[in-house]
Amino acid sequence: MRLDEALMRRIYRRLIWDELGADRLPPGLDLALMAFALEAGPHAAILALQDALGLARSGGLDEPRRAAMQGLGPAHGRAARDAARQTN
Repeated sequence: MRLDEALMRRIYRRLIWDELGADRLPPGLDLALMAFALEAGPHAAILALQDALGLARSGGLDEPRRAAMQGLGPAHGRAARDAARQTN
């Protein structure tokens, strides 16, 4: 079975993008975190981002954590990815 592009987009949207709540992340950080989540999974990506930002680890992005992320960009998502790779 071959996945067509439309189905693949729906799967990524529901299982990754929506799990991250990426619609409510700052531009740039949303795509960086999405790219990381494709490799590590949404939960691991969120934990790594929280670690990189010095936030308490909850595995979720509630409103106080989202507020702390305003103004962040793709470099922070890459920093989270790089930090996670060093610990594994």
